[in-house]
Amino acid sequence: MRKLILQMQTSVDMYVGAADGDTSWMIWSWGDDWTWDAKLRQYHIDTTASADCVLVSNRMAQEGFIDHWAAMAQRPDNPQSAFAENITKAHKVLFSHDTPEVRWPNASAAAGDMVSAVNALKKAPGKNLITFGGAGFAKALIAADLVDEFHFIVNPTILGKGSPILTGSPGKMKLELMGSEAYSDGMVVLRYARIR
Repeated sequence: MRKLILQMQTSVDMYVGAADGDTSWMIWSWGDDWTWDAKLRQYHIDTTASADCVLVSNRMAQEGFIDHWAAMAQRPDNPQSAFAENITKAHKVLFSHDTPEVRWPNASAAAGDMVSAVNALKKAPGKNLITFGGAGFAKALIAADLVDEFHFIVNPTILGKGSPILTGSPGKMKLELMGSEAYSDGMVVLRYARIR
């Protein structure tokens, strides 16, 4: 069965967004200049390559997630094109409370409620599923206990307040450490598997 990987950048105190929406606390805030070190970049490329389906909130899609990475995949001069191509090639499934407008190639709207749709995708053939948030969508996936692997890319910053994603968990969730690695740019990647 396919696994759902949640990969998100966080602060040390596990916020995925600052209260004021500022992203300058991230070493790389998804801009053109990819400031992660080479080993962290390779981890990200490998992780996106391990999935052939990206779960996207309709809001994130409408705000430019799919368009941004499709454009970046067309820029082989930029090192981000390697993982952007992985995201572009993967099938994107949009989740929304309403029926979302799907205007992108290789994309579809989730069928049925979120839990049923994700479980059906997990049972389908293929590589793993991956999602990058946003905060509300990640929180909903965690609350429904649908995430199989948590990949937290921890920035060396404490925010104090902001957008949490773990506060909506359905209670105690047992996790197994799959690995942790520190990088020269100050980032740490923590990877946990959900024990069921």
